[in-house]
Amino acid sequence: MSAWVFIAMIATICAISIHCYCLIIFIGILFYVAHGIFWADHIYYSPCSDYEFKFNAALSFGCKLTRYGLTSLAPLPTTIDTCILPVKLTANRFGYIFDPYIELRADHVVSRQYFERGVNGQRFLNLTRLLAPLQKSNELIQISCRYCNIQEGEFSLLGFSNPAYLNKRVLIVAPHADDAELAAFAFYKHADSAFIVTITAGEVDAESYEVIVGKNNKVAAGLLKGRLRAWDSVAIPMWAGAHVESIQLGYFCMTLKTMYEQPGTAISSQEMVTTDVRPFRVFNKKMLSSDQQGDNSWLHLLADLTELVSEYQPDIIVTPHPKLDAQVDHIYSTRAIFSVCENLNIHPDFFMYANHNHHTDMYPFGPEHCDLPLPPHFGNEVVADKLFSFGLSGDDQQDKICALQMMHDLNRPTHIKKRLRRFLQRIINRSAMPYGDDEYLRKAIRQQELFWVASMPELKKQLE
Repeated sequence: MSAWVFIAMIATICAISIHCYCLIIFIGILFYVAHGIFWADHIYYSPCSDYEFKFNAALSFGCKLTRYGLTSLAPLPTTIDTCILPVKLTANRFGYIFDPYIELRADHVVSRQYFERGVNGQRFLNLTRLLAPLQKSNELIQISCRYCNIQEGEFSLLGFSNPAYLNKRVLIVAPHADDAELAAFAFYKHADSAFIVTITAGEVDAESYEVIVGKNNKVAAGLLKGRLRAWDSVAIPMWAGAHVESIQLGYFCMTLKTMYEQPGTAISSQEMVTTDVRPFRVFNKKMLSSDQQGDNSWLHLLADLTELVSEYQPDIIVTPHPKLDAQVDHIYSTRAIFSVCENLNIHPDFFMYANHNHHTDMYPFGPEHCDLPLPPHFGNEVVADKLFSFGLSGDDQQDKICALQMMHDLNRPTHIKKRLRRFLQRIINRSAMPYGDDEYLRKAIRQQELFWVASMPELKKQLE
């Protein structure tokens, strides 16, 4: 074999290898792009599953759904303030690529509600903003479907009658700074009297604050983050008005379950080598009896809540739903406030919210400012006595945007992979996230705030 033939063979092998290598890289990039667009949604259930919700005090009203729209078979009573419609949705071939939604129109109101891609099953539309036409005879609500189809026929509307809640005394339990704003900013803004008690300082996951305090200084970073979030929890509610009071208890994030299991033991922070919660109470205007010692223990938490509830005497307590909200601090915050009410033998109404859905962190689906259908839920158990959908005006939504933008924890640096995924998903018309990078600035800016309303006996069942 001549040298030239050998060189030609080597060159050919190199060319083929480079071509294959480039092809592999190209296929890898193509797969990454496809994954970011089509398969990166965190949905931990089958979109073909039926959502299931049961309420103790739901009122049923007949309605008819045709290709022309929706009409109630008889006018709904004017006492109804919240209305939900179970429907059967099926994604069309484009509904596996783009986000399916239903648009309802009547009386100059346009209600758009989004669902997961590939939807095929029972879902619950929120018709609360369309109650006026439903309370009239033969008033048609126009329905249009995008990337999905809706089953026609006669169905039962679920209606709920709630008393005038805004003139009652409202106590809001926020496991972390920003939970009260995410779940109930507009509600407490319009309440005649509102008091927010934030349970934890939220000092964990403070790596980004090491830029300020020094690299590998975990304790100082945790202290700084906790103090900033403590400030957020007492200062930002003032954005809603002077009628809102607040207090930060400063208990350590992600320790409530351990505190509950060891009620008399002072539990150390995961971020800082201390059991003293007092550094996170420095912004409080009100002193508590436990300020004398400041141990991070369950018994001290119950004592603090007992002191606050006894003094404030709330008619309504807004707290996380222990079955619908998956975050562990949220579950044990509700367990704590229920225990206090039980010991004091008082019976407020509980407004339960769910900032962390068990089945997906995508809910609510769709862009900001849309209406809020019910979330994914499966099972035959009752979830509450009633449902209350509180409507937000344009000004309410603007104020809520600003309140959330002021929260330090909703302004953390966003990982480059997440930024890239969002950029790719613009191809399928996903939101450009105009108000900030945190997903809650998409999820929480809606036309409603949803609350599952429960009595003491019903909440006790939920905790069991």
